Amino acid sequence: MDGVNLALREAGAKLGRPQERPKFGSRPTEAACKTIVKERLCRSGMRWTRTKGKSVLTLRAIHKSKQWDQTWNEYRRQLWNKVS
Repeated sequence: MDGVNLALREAGAKLGRPQERPKFGSRPTEAACKTIVKERLCRSGMRWTRTKGKSVLTLRAIHKSKQWDQTWNEYRRQLWNKVS
């Protein structure tokens, strides 16, 4: 039993104090999921395949993170390089 207690203490020491641990499932994370996923994919009458849902969510995440212009310019640059 002493070996188990020692292992638990060592594992606890590696994790650090509760305030130092990363927060998973925090309110901001849950709010972002609701904003990006639920509000878009769960509207009345909508049905999505996994592939199309992933595409829609990717575009929505880019838009919500204010990276649309940067992403669009990079997409156009890559497309232009393929054509030329």
